[in-house]
Amino acid sequence: MRLGAWTLALGLTCSPALAQQAAFSVSPIPEEMWSAMQGRSWRADLPCPGREELALLRAPYRDFRGAPRMGTLVVARSVAAQVGRALQEIYDSGAFRIAKMVPIDAYGGSDDASIEDNNTSAFNCRRVQGGKGMSKHARGVAIDINPVQNPYVGPRGAEPAAGARYDEPHERRVGVTGLIVRGDVVTRAFARIGWTWGGAWKAPDYQHFAR
Repeated sequence: MRLGAWTLALGLTCSPALAQQAAFSVSPIPEEMWSAMQGRSWRADLPCPGREELALLRAPYRDFRGAPRMGTLVVARSVAAQVGRALQEIYDSGAFRIAKMVPIDAYGGSDDASIEDNNTSAFNCRRVQGGKGMSKHARGVAIDINPVQNPYVGPRGAEPAAGARYDEPHERRVGVTGLIVRGDVVTRAFARIGWTWGGAWKAPDYQHFAR
């Protein structure tokens, strides 16, 4: 299903009224959304958390044009309020832009498709890339923000490929829209809730924050 059609079907599109409220909210996963997650972000063949262990988080953000939007994430219920507070702090600062924020189910559960579209997402019940263990995304305790401007830089280079413009230290500077740097409002907000930033790793994952 195309991104627009999927989000419209589940009522996840942004409206001016929602954006003007500009406050995060946490609620149980609705039945229609849970059904749509099956075989996408939630997989019966993997040790995924149950529906009652997850929550729907709606959080305000400013898009790349500075317009207020209301984004949607699925996260672990135990951390939903914390993540909401971090995203609220980022929004209230007015200092950071996010391209888009919809559940990865809009991309069929494909991490590659989501990051290539510069989508900010959280829960996805999958194994770590190149390994057998479960990702922190599988537990709903990780979030990837603006993957193009904040790529993972590994042995194969930048992922997604469009992130190659931002994968060298000299390319990562204050003032680039959507780019996360050490000490900015994004790293401070997530540090305040006890989450670590992948941008500090030896093989940096600039988009990644996790508990």
